[in-house]
Amino acid sequence: MNNRTVVSVVRVRDSISETVRKALELAGGIPCPVNSETKVLIKPNIMRAETSSVGTTTNIEIIRAAGEIFHEMGAKVIIGEASGNQYNTEDIYSNLRIREQLCDFEVLDLDRDRIIQVEIEG
Repeated sequence: MNNRTVVSVVRVRDSISETVRKALELAGGIPCPVNSETKVLIKPNIMRAETSSVGTTTNIEIIRAAGEIFHEMGAKVIIGEASGNQYNTEDIYSNLRIREQLCDFEVLDLDRDRIIQVEIEG
């Protein structure tokens, strides 16, 4: 079994959407079947109410492009974040207009979601 983590790094030259597709391709593609029964959670690292130029928040266009790729494959796409620090996730969403900018997807505040304990084999 190969336990190596694969990372792809690409420079955006034109289309962010095409760049995200290229990054996925270079990383080996999507490793499991995706269809209308699939739910995909994108946890985008929206930690503060700062633009992506600061480096603490993922660019909204990258989040959208990733969501669109899975949506095109038939998946239900969910964008979910929990700030994990002193900042309030819902305030961050509001300040950055996350729900408006990602209105094609379900956007969850994981700080407010219920916790379900799951047993993991092994």
